[in-house]
Amino acid sequence: MYIYFMERDDLYRLVTDDLNGDISPEDKILLDKLLAEKLEYRLLYEDFKNIHSGTDIAGELDKLDHVIAFEQTMSAAKPPKTRRGWYWTAAAVFAGGLALGATVLMNSNRQVASPSAAARKKPTINLQLPDGQIIDLAINKGTNRFGDAVVANEGDHLTVSGQNLEGKQAILQVPPGLEYKITLSDGTDVKLNSASTLIFPTSFGDGDRVVSVQGEAYFKVSKNAEKPFVVKLRSSAVKVIGTEFNVNTYRENAEQVALVEGRVKIGRGADSLTLVPGEQAVYGPAGKLLATSFDKMTVLGWMTGVYYFSDAPLEEVFKVIPRWFGVNVQFDNNVWKQHHFTGAIERNKPVTHSLNAIKSLGLVDYYFDKDSVIHIK
Repeated sequence: MYIYFMERDDLYRLVTDDLNGDISPEDKILLDKLLAEKLEYRLLYEDFKNIHSGTDIAGELDKLDHVIAFEQTMSAAKPPKTRRGWYWTAAAVFAGGLALGATVLMNSNRQVASPSAAARKKPTINLQLPDGQIIDLAINKGTNRFGDAVVANEGDHLTVSGQNLEGKQAILQVPPGLEYKITLSDGTDVKLNSASTLIFPTSFGDGDRVVSVQGEAYFKVSKNAEKPFVVKLRSSAVKVIGTEFNVNTYRENAEQVALVEGRVKIGRGADSLTLVPGEQAVYGPAGKLLATSFDKMTVLGWMTGVYYFSDAPLEEVFKVIPRWFGVNVQFDNNVWKQHHFTGAIERNKPVTHSLNAIKSLGLVDYYFDKDSVIHIK
């Protein structure tokens, strides 16, 4: 399903061997270890399990009737052969339908102007320390001391430590087009999506471990029964002991908390709700918290660099573009906002790749103006 992962041949071999029942004991141990360590591997495994069992394909095909236009372009994509015939058949179905942007080869004769390099200023990830210093993480790599704080910034992974910092707040700001990971002082791992902010203490004190999030983030919380972990959102709070969950506050008055492992309690005022794995908390029409099931691929796909949509209004689809690519979008005619789309947007492809995929369905056309704003027409 995930063309994004196809270079990981060893993982595919393990998954296909396991699903066909002929995995060796040694490989089974290795696979279990990989699934325990990586969320994206678990998502991949679950999706392939559904494909292998035949329980998922029919429903997905029903949802994807309107993307038959991709059939011809998919014939040009020839994935390498494996000894598992079912694997590549299923992968082709899902790549051609649900993950539109992954393998589609566009053949448009029209030349579309894309943003100039000058117009696309390189975004920076900023860390504001408790003393007010602002550190540009694109420049300050490695381990550096700033006053009382020691900032270790390796690749896209950050830790902050130091003396005399207990309870003092730092702010990590991730701009559109980028994402970042941070390990907090208690060992909790947080992955921030584009256009997101995390406010956190550089060192947790004796009470609850409290952080705040705006935007979207995935938490893998270090267990400590004596010190619950609390994530404050715009209008609610999530309380856990040790678990994995996703929070999303992009939409105004529409906070979402999706639980992957463990148990969390979310509350707003006198209203509260406890979630079990596979449930997400959403706000109902009257503003009351409700628990519903969620599709892991749609909710958590951003962690693998792919946003998936299932019958979503284009207005919601195009809200991802500014966050992931740093390019503004404008609808020349508001009627297009309510057209619906099933497919995907890939972070690691040029923005025109996803735009062309949507265009090929006959839904809308687009162009860039002199200020590099995308116009949907």
